Amino acid sequence: MKLLKEAARRARVSNLLLAGGSRRTVTFLKAEKRILPQYTEENQRDWNGSFEFVFITDPQLGFINQTYEGGRGLTWLEELENVRNAVKLINNMDPLPQFVCIGGDMVNAYPSRGEELRTKQANDLKRVFIQLNSDIPIVFVSGNHDLGKHPDREAMSWYHRHFGDDFYSFWHSGVLFIVLNTQFIKFPHRIPLDEVEEQQQWLENLLKKVHKYDPPPKHIVFFMHIPLFWNRADEVDHPCNMPQYIRHSLLRQFAKSNVTTVFCGHTHINFEASWICEAMNREIQLVVSAAIGCPLGPDPAGIRRVRVHESGIEHQYIKVGDKNADDYKRLNKQILDDKK
Repeated sequence: MKLLKEAARRARVSNLLLAGGSRRTVTFLKAEKRILPQYTEENQRDWNGSFEFVFITDPQLGFINQTYEGGRGLTWLEELENVRNAVKLINNMDPLPQFVCIGGDMVNAYPSRGEELRTKQANDLKRVFIQLNSDIPIVFVSGNHDLGKHPDREAMSWYHRHFGDDFYSFWHSGVLFIVLNTQFIKFPHRIPLDEVEEQQQWLENLLKKVHKYDPPPKHIVFFMHIPLFWNRADEVDHPCNMPQYIRHSLLRQFAKSNVTTVFCGHTHINFEASWICEAMNREIQLVVSAAIGCPLGPDPAGIRRVRVHESGIEHQYIKVGDKNADDYKRLNKQILDDKK
């Protein structure tokens, strides 16, 4: 634990300027060369006992204004307040989580809106995390708003500068975590970048390597923005799942490698599902979290507290906001009625 905390201290990459000219350091971990240097197989291969982490997804600053207020996504005070509430909650957890994973869509503005707006949203989000306990590092997953539907070289460069690699792996206490870029998976034939094929080959090679481990990782956990599916692995294609031919290929890969759980966002709605591979006697849990930003379902904004045990993984969604989708709709209707 001491070694891990010291590595996190050395990895701090953002010194944020506070009021009065003072500075506070925040532990944002940026993956490079497809790994997190502080969380490698060499220093985290062994199981050291149960631990916790927090999964947060879709801060998407500006989406509430765009969705419920008829705006252009140029204000994001409510999203920031939700994140502040989350930071307070995380700081009071006992035990403290070993890391926080932000599961994509850190910003709402697509690349077509220009870098100035996107950078302001990214920086405002990071600035809120100045109050997070500095022993808790933050890792990132790329989302469709962060990269654009069909990312180009400029969008990828912007993302790498602000958040690091878009796909990578890391270890913690004998557990292997794998982060994927789901835009590359969902639209492989419409993105003319070498990295699309590179991610596919990288993942295949990584999972082949996993097969040779003795003992194997205690768990293999994936973080990806867009879910593989909603209710059933054989459901029809739609904007919030993966195309069937890709979905089934990934599920077979995951089952062969004994993947335990896949954490996702994107939908702004909480749901859970599972897929059982009877031939291999394997079950993969799909956990999709509602947004920390704008809710689109019955649950208000929240975070997911995850407990990793040797025998399994358990998790709990904790609310940090006070309004769900229906509340926002009623509030917006009242505002419109008042203007008549």
